[in-house]
Amino acid sequence: MSTQDAQPSPRSTARSLSAPGSSASASSSASSSPAIDRKIPAAHADLTSEQKAFIMAHDDPRYYIEQLVNHIDASKQKDHKKLKRDVPPLRTLLEGLKQYLNNSEFLESFISSENRGVDILGKFLADTRTQLAKSATDSPSSSDKKQQKPTAVPRTLKDEVDTINCLRKITESENGVKLVIIIIIISKSLSSRLYAFVVLIRACDSTNGNQRILEVLTYLKQQIHERVRFHAITQMILKESHRVELTALCLRFLNTVLATTADLNQRVYLQYELELAEFSPTKVERNYDGNVPRSIRQELDFWHSRYISIQSLQEALSAHKSRNELLRQEVDRQQQSLWNYDHEKSVLKDKIRSLTEKSDEYKGRVQELQTAMEKMSGMLKQQTGIKAETQMSTFDYLMKPLDETPSETTEDEASTETGSETGSEASASSFQNAYLKVSLGFVPPPPAPPAPVPPPAPSGKSNRKIPIVPGAPLPMLNWIPIHSAGRTVFKEINDEKIYKEFDFTDFEEAFRLKEFKSSNKMQEKFQRIREKHAKRISFIETNRAKNLVITLRKIPLNVEELMEHIDRCDKGIMPDESAELLLNFIPTKQELKLLAENAEQYSNFGEAEQYMFQLARLDRYEQKLRLMAFMGIYDELIASIKPEIKYLTIGSKSVVNSTKLKKVFELILAFGNYMNSSRRGSAYGFRLDSLDRLTFVKSTNRSFTFVNYLVVTVKRCYPECQDWYTELKVDSVKTASMEALTMDIQGLRKGLELAKNERDRQPDNPIIGEFSRQASETIAEISETFRKAEEHYHHACSMYGENYKTLEPVEFFRKFIVFRMEYQKADEENIQKKLTIKPRKINQKNGPLSPKRAVSAQLNFFSGASSDPTRLVQEKPHSGELSNGPILPNGPHQSNGHSSVSSDSNSGIFSLTKRNPHKSTPERRANGGPKMKAANGPTR
Repeated sequence: MSTQDAQPSPRSTARSLSAPGSSASASSSASSSPAIDRKIPAAHADLTSEQKAFIMAHDDPRYYIEQLVNHIDASKQKDHKKLKRDVPPLRTLLEGLKQYLNNSEFLESFISSENRGVDILGKFLADTRTQLAKSATDSPSSSDKKQQKPTAVPRTLKDEVDTINCLRKITESENGVKLVIIIIIISKSLSSRLYAFVVLIRACDSTNGNQRILEVLTYLKQQIHERVRFHAITQMILKESHRVELTALCLRFLNTVLATTADLNQRVYLQYELELAEFSPTKVERNYDGNVPRSIRQELDFWHSRYISIQSLQEALSAHKSRNELLRQEVDRQQQSLWNYDHEKSVLKDKIRSLTEKSDEYKGRVQELQTAMEKMSGMLKQQTGIKAETQMSTFDYLMKPLDETPSETTEDEASTETGSETGSEASASSFQNAYLKVSLGFVPPPPAPPAPVPPPAPSGKSNRKIPIVPGAPLPMLNWIPIHSAGRTVFKEINDEKIYKEFDFTDFEEAFRLKEFKSSNKMQEKFQRIREKHAKRISFIETNRAKNLVITLRKIPLNVEELMEHIDRCDKGIMPDESAELLLNFIPTKQELKLLAENAEQYSNFGEAEQYMFQLARLDRYEQKLRLMAFMGIYDELIASIKPEIKYLTIGSKSVVNSTKLKKVFELILAFGNYMNSSRRGSAYGFRLDSLDRLTFVKSTNRSFTFVNYLVVTVKRCYPECQDWYTELKVDSVKTASMEALTMDIQGLRKGLELAKNERDRQPDNPIIGEFSRQASETIAEISETFRKAEEHYHHACSMYGENYKTLEPVEFFRKFIVFRMEYQKADEENIQKKLTIKPRKINQKNGPLSPKRAVSAQLNFFSGASSDPTRLVQEKPHSGELSNGPILPNGPHQSNGHSSVSSDSNSGIFSLTKRNPHKSTPERRANGGPKMKAANGPTR
């Protein structure tokens, strides 16, 4: 069909595609009965009786198709009179066709592939329009009309309208509209195809339109025998690229079909179908050599934006899984940290509860002491006057710790343990002892101050010493007094005798303290200083404030500069240990509360209070101080960890890869089994602790040990192994501890995590950023090196039968070092003593061997047997049985050092792992060893 007038409106056609029920309603009456309803509707009441009879008589679709073909070919026939007789009137034919197209059975038969009624109607409509256009163009004159011959079957505009109405009737059915759309798509008319794609795009946007369009494409595939759907459309895009409007509409149609597909799986399948149909955006762009029209570029961009890439989704899924796994691990770590914090919190709560109880107790004691001190002060003022007042002022100064809180007392006790007691503290202790002595029985009643001192309490004789007042001011002796003699040696000592018989004048002159006479100006200066300090507001515990001030004095920065450095986590010129020391002075909740309550009097704060006030104003000051402390010890910690890991790896590899050491162990195992197998059974190996016991085995004359014999054996029989200890690199592993290294590595990781958290909070801080970057690389490298060192150490322990979980590297390698020292010591002893022992390997050519020695020679266990024919081993029956051991020239009881050692002396020599014990024969149990006999002489 090649005309636009034959096309229904896009809106009505799209409505037919998306609402197939309309066709059913149009033909419901026809499909209700098998026979075709020949009743003429009221709309055609103007037909003549002849036309009505014609319609009632012809209900076969093939008849109408044949007549339409005859009318199309009427212009080719010459006998017009005969044609008019054979061909029915055109209006009657078209009216009958319109009537029967309302019947679904007739419609299905008319548009079937056998009859192809839609194609015939399209050709008829084109022919009608051609004739109408020709008649309108010619316009002959009146004289020409007389000469011109009339056409066989003239066409009118009414015929064209009736033909279009027939096509409209066809589009009202489901299959009809599909067929019409298909014919339009594959037609050669550009305008028809453009119209068809506009209709399809609008139909996609309607309700259930996407599914109907896919059915149309499936129908198109069946009708034109496509390999896959969309093939015809993709060929239009690729082969007709010069038709820009058609290509853009085709691309928009494909994008609309994909965009209106709700199911993502179906959308991916449609993409796959398009790929099978040879559609590729790259090919489309290649057709334009880089000059892609704007409309096509927009559609291609929309295609790329909505394209679902399974590969990208799979990669994103894998990335999300990996991230989720990392997040899960992080959550687990955070949960573990939270549990640890909760546990520490509960422990601290218990401590706080305990300290609170002690605090209440101490407060009661302090109150009692203050009351007693007031009584003593009144007594001293009354008795001694001005001198007592001076002593009491000193006493008040020294008794200040009694006014402190329990936490301060605890810190005072700790500081006393770590350092020596000062003179003032000793003086306070002396004054306190004196006060306690007086308060127990020498304080007069308050109402009668002039009364004399009452006698001691009637509870018994008092052992308190009377205070001694020296004749000159003397320094304090820094000692730790015993407050009760008890059963000590001081019970029998009476120092008061010394006071009666010794003249202390010379002693006073020798140790007299210098007296400084202060002027009035000095006294005024001291008074101003005291008043100034009295105005200072101080609510931090005395020792804590003093230690904080000392720490701040070590830092060459004022408080404002120090706060700036802490806020930036910049150590600057601060000593490395400053941040670690400042961590001990983090404000407590009580101190923060007091700082907030007295903030208006900041100018009167003490130095310690001002520091804490400024520190509390910083965000995350504790985390920043911890990070600075970590940055301060980072280099030192890295420098100490790296060598330990390196030496641990080298030492582990050396003991595993040393072939000479393994040969020495092989000799020890052979000699050990030779000595122990008859009574304990053979062993497959021995623990490293056995090396310390090798010196317990001594020779017959006790002049040398087994280690001496081992040294000679290695030198004579295996000289290539005599320097076996040079292969061991264990001397540097002196302080390696797996537990300490593990804790250090964990500390580095926690510090790095702290740095990363602060870096995320301060992304513009170059100090933290650079430190975090360098530390990340270094700590990752050290962690990997430590992991490999652990593997080497675990392998070394398992190689020598040790449990790496319970044995530290220091102890493990110390066993090799001690064995090497014993070996070298034995070598020096052999040179000094000039031992005459000559162990040699067995020479099988010199004579026959006993069965046991033959087996031993094959196993290469023994290297000290003599090759002398006079010392060859022979078998000797004894007590009706064959001897189980060799007979040597020295006899059964004096063969060598091994047989002479008793069972008790050999017990504990080797910690051998017995797996195949053998029962000793009665002869061995009776004689304590194998029977020996000389080859060429009698037994002595």
